[in-house]
Amino acid sequence: MSCKNFLCPCVLSFGLVALAASSHAETDWQISEAMVLERFGTLDVSDEDLWQINEELSALPSAPRGGATRYVGPACPFTTIQSAINASSDGDTVRVVTGSYNEPVSIGNRTLNLVGGFPDCSAIAPTGRSTIDRGGSGLGMDIFYFAAAADPIGTVNVENFVIRGGGGTGFSSGGVLVEGRPGRLSVNFRNVQISDNSRDAVGENGGGLRIITTADAAGGGAMVTLDNDSIVIRNTAGGDGGGVHCRSTHDNGTATLLRMGTTLVFDNEAVNGGGIAVDGCKNVFLYNGGPVVLIFPTGGILGNTASSTGGGVAVRNGGDVWIRSVEFAGFGDADEAALISGNNANIGGAADVRGVDSRLRVEDAYTIGNTASQGAAFSVNIDGRLEVFRRTGTAACDPIVSGGGVLSRPPCSVIDGNQASSGGGALLIVGESSAEFSRSFIRSNTAGGGGGSVVLIGNPSIYAGPNTEVRIEASVIHDNSGSFVFQVANNAELVVSHSSVADNPNTLVRVEAVDGLVARARFQSSIIDTGVALMSSLAGSGQTRFELDCVIGNVASGDTGATNIPFYSQIDPEFVDQDGRDYRLRATSPAIDYCDEFNPALFPDIEGNPRGIAWNGPATTVPPTSVNGGLFDLGAYEIPFQITNTDVALRTSPAGQSSVFVNNGEPVQLTLVMSNQSSNTAFGPIELIDDFTSGAVLNQTWSCAPPPGVSCTPASGTGDISTTVSGVEPGDQLFFFVQADLAQPNQDQDFQYIAIATESQFNLDTNPSNNEVLLDIRSRLFADGFE
Repeated sequence: MSCKNFLCPCVLSFGLVALAASSHAETDWQISEAMVLERFGTLDVSDEDLWQINEELSALPSAPRGGATRYVGPACPFTTIQSAINASSDGDTVRVVTGSYNEPVSIGNRTLNLVGGFPDCSAIAPTGRSTIDRGGSGLGMDIFYFAAAADPIGTVNVENFVIRGGGGTGFSSGGVLVEGRPGRLSVNFRNVQISDNSRDAVGENGGGLRIITTADAAGGGAMVTLDNDSIVIRNTAGGDGGGVHCRSTHDNGTATLLRMGTTLVFDNEAVNGGGIAVDGCKNVFLYNGGPVVLIFPTGGILGNTASSTGGGVAVRNGGDVWIRSVEFAGFGDADEAALISGNNANIGGAADVRGVDSRLRVEDAYTIGNTASQGAAFSVNIDGRLEVFRRTGTAACDPIVSGGGVLSRPPCSVIDGNQASSGGGALLIVGESSAEFSRSFIRSNTAGGGGGSVVLIGNPSIYAGPNTEVRIEASVIHDNSGSFVFQVANNAELVVSHSSVADNPNTLVRVEAVDGLVARARFQSSIIDTGVALMSSLAGSGQTRFELDCVIGNVASGDTGATNIPFYSQIDPEFVDQDGRDYRLRATSPAIDYCDEFNPALFPDIEGNPRGIAWNGPATTVPPTSVNGGLFDLGAYEIPFQITNTDVALRTSPAGQSSVFVNNGEPVQLTLVMSNQSSNTAFGPIELIDDFTSGAVLNQTWSCAPPPGVSCTPASGTGDISTTVSGVEPGDQLFFFVQADLAQPNQDQDFQYIAIATESQFNLDTNPSNNEVLLDIRSRLFADGFE
């Protein structure tokens, strides 16, 4: 079995991980995600709500619990695990002393707690893991409950075990097999490592863990769970699902077929679904993710390989899978993103979805560093559906944190650094399928062969089915590399809405269709900054359309190649820091309030702000080609104005003057310096006024010398200064030069001069004490002050 270079050190950690043991009494949850969705409409509910539902379900009939305890070990009453199980009754506990047991284990039609890792035959607390090692032949563990719909719920808890060495061919091979009716059988793996198992024959599925339903669901709850401390590594299958395979041909109802915590699924191999394959199983919830500790990943779907499709995950035949970054009933980690990384396949490096009603939802996950010939991150085919998104109600993503030997990725939707040798760096999609990305960062993906560094809708010329549909909204798409960012071919439709597309060093889109077919790419309410002069390429004798509506771009409208182009402007969008890849809008951006609701937003912006916020900040440059009276910002970010802390200072030059001496008969000459001493832009209008003591001077003139990008209105004048200054960036300085004649040049005089800078309503001045200059001016007939 191959070891992925960036994950090879991970295998060194498992000996240490195995020392950990689960000794706490965990809740046997009878709740399922579908039940929560049915009651609350969301999975984001409190622990109290979960407990309430679970207590209601606990009143349902179930097998007895809290029975006898039996010990297994070389010097214990039972020397084999199976003999203790055979002697047990419903509700009993079998405790297994640490060591290696080369025997098949079968738990059938009963409720049982099988707990390993005990140091001796009288210990009451486990200290490690016990091992079931089949030595490469046979099945490691078989758990089954062939229940009728009205039978009590049977619960099997397996804790603190390593299950390895299952192998060979035939039905009784591999690591673990679970068979039963959803809603009646509940199997919970806690602190269990399923490793180095195989099913070798062609078409044999589930090298590590197989889940098979035997009847329609009767009730809810989870049929199989693996907790945050469990691991599935180095398993292989001659068919699908090297690590885990779930198959159902029954009505799953509201039952959760499979629930994984932050479980590490690593270095497994199969034909399809190297890590996990889901064939018809509904309500599959994967909370896989976790920090990297001392270079060792603690959770996620990592480094798995499929020779055909779905290196990390494969979804088939109406399967429904949700990969999430939340904590649900003790599973998952709300502080860590889900992680799908380093997986490889021919098609669909991270995941492949295909088949009528098959669906994969990926929420707040880092899908990074996966590879494939096509569809390095995702591939969708045969009426499959993919949804990649940020969780509803969330704000801006927190940055990755690294320190103290720990790398933590807070929840965020990121598709980064995936490499396709042929096409579809982030997505390959064909047939009557659909994909939707929202509130996501899609960056640094690559595609060779000219086929879409982000999206390749790759229908062949003979495809005559309904349009393949891809929608991307409220997303930032940057630094993706290939001949085209998007490639749309033959009965295909791409819509990019309310997104920022920048710094991709290639042509934006290729749209092609053969005679009799159609292809359409539409960019709306978006900002496009292409890396080359050519924005589009249209090809073929079919109907091809490239539409731009409410778009700011960096090429002239005539050079876009668009077939329809209302409300387009070639103008700088004024990103906060494009070189630093900060694509938020400056407060003076022309993209603010550029468009109306004609292109409706289906999601908030990428930071969770609602769309269509009326701008109440400083005036912006309104392009003549924008929608008159629009309220919707272009791009991934809707900018709500917030008053910022600033510090506009006014002083004399040289600094520190409090008085000025003027020779009688000479003019008064002063230099003022206005500067922004804060780290934020000081928005205009900033007002500056001045005044001399009444009657002290005549013929006053003044002028303003601003830095580039700053203006004074007016820039010069006679009499007292009264001007407004536009926005001043941090560190900028403006110089004002004042000159006036003495009104009584032949007399000694003492008078005053004052100048005041007043910040605009858009700034909160944190230091108003430095906004004023006050000078005492003395004029004498002789320079020494004596006549």
